[in-house]
Amino acid sequence: MTGNVLLGYARLNVPDGLWGLYNQPWDRAHFTEPALTAVERDVEVSQAEVTDGGLRTRLRRLPGLPGEGTVTISRVAGRGRWAVEADGQVMAKIENNSAERGHEPPPPTVHLAGEEVILRCDEQPRVFTLRPES
Repeated sequence: MTGNVLLGYARLNVPDGLWGLYNQPWDRAHFTEPALTAVERDVEVSQAEVTDGGLRTRLRRLPGLPGEGTVTISRVAGRGRWAVEADGQVMAKIENNSAERGHEPPPPTVHLAGEEVILRCDEQPRVFTLRPES
């Protein structure tokens, strides 16, 4: 890397960032974990982490910006049974490529598009959890 890209990277202040990138690359298992793969411009993501095979993310829709308020999550549908929760309440259950809605409040919704899960956010910040079920 040369030029101005190093300024931005330096601001991240990641300890051993480049060293870790080359000497401790992600293994194949990392690429099977659930991941946010598309976020509309009007959605703020303030947390996203994978723990115990599930994804926990804090989202909210920002008023006044163009967009549908959706977030796409990949590597969930078609991979067994999952529960989708919003602030601890089950919104939907996913089994393989079908979703069964729970008792969700109207604004946040969950639907499947092929092998991707689409979450529609509202202006209220919410913690969404997608966790595998046995």
